[in-house]
Parts: sequence; C-alpha cells; structure tokens
Amino acid sequence: MKQFLTLCILCSIFMFGHSQMYIPNSSFNVENNSSEEQFYYNSDDNSIVIKEEKLINNSICFIYSITGQLVLKKRVDYSIFTLNEIKKGIYIVSIQGYNINLVKKILIP
Repeated sequence: MKQFLTLCILCSIFMFGHSQMYIPNSSFNVENNSSEEQFYYNSDDNSIVIKEEKLINNSICFIYSITGQLVLKKRVDYSIFTLNEIKKGIYIVSIQGYNINLVKKILIP
C-alpha cells in the first residue's frame, strides 16, 4: 500500500505540477507545503540541502527518475549531500523520516 501511495504521489507531481508536498505517514491527507522549503536542490554544487534539522540523522532520501525507477537511496546523515553520481535530468526526491514524507521535483542541469 505504501508503494502504491508513493506512485500516486509521483503521478500527481507530474500531472499537477506540485513542487513539494507534506504527507504524514499516519494518514492519506496531502497538503501543499510550498511556503516553507524544508529541503532544496542547489545547482551550484549539485547537492541537496536540508534545512529541517529533525530530518538529519532520522531520514532516508530516495531519488526516482522521471520513469519512476529508483536511482539513489541514501541515509540523510548531514544537512548537505552531493548528487555527483546522478546524470542530468528531471528527478523526484522523496525524503522519508519518522511521520513525514517530503516530495519534490528537481532538475539536474
């Protein structure tokens, strides 16, 4: 069921263009949380920067290709991690932690 929900979220991002969503794991409510970015892609050094401290050391980052294939799974140990091993393209980044799942679409130029 969790994989099906993730797939539905990925489809809604592509279809409706939501850039970031907050999804509590305990329910199926989806809220647009674009007013406060909790993580973002930094194109200057090809990295993801996590601003929300509670995500550091308590989360896993999943990066999916535009076709839905898992490209990278990485434990979030620091507030910044590089994506040097990922090719140029459009990706979906999902950071999942205790009771939180943040999803964002990024472009790696």
